[in-house]
Amino acid sequence: MPNQRHPQHFACGQLHAALWTLRLLAVPGQTPPTPEQYAKKDQPSDLLKNNMAAVVNLLCQAKGRGNARAEAAVAVFRELPDLLPANGRIPTGTMSPPEQNAFADGYRALRADHEERFGDALK
Repeated sequence: MPNQRHPQHFACGQLHAALWTLRLLAVPGQTPPTPEQYAKKDQPSDLLKNNMAAVVNLLCQAKGRGNARAEAAVAVFRELPDLLPANGRIPTGTMSPPEQNAFADGYRALRADHEERFGDALK
């Protein structure tokens, strides 16, 4: 359920979760951040920038790791356009506490969904 007051930050949190899922499928053994680790000084644009640039590389790496990982990576890759904020802009400023909560809520929700759907492939 999207955060109605800060939908851009909720969407960015989901996008960050999807990028972490791709990273875990490509390079197992990493520990994704917890939603509580995001601080208001964090900027969604900074959190997403490097991972967005690596999407195709992560997809290729995950596909090379086997069927379950490849299928999960393709599914997550296909989700990415729908996770972009509706207005197409990723916020660049530091997050207020409500924006931080919306970002963490979006991240938490999609990480949980991906764990449920792709749990075995993420190990």
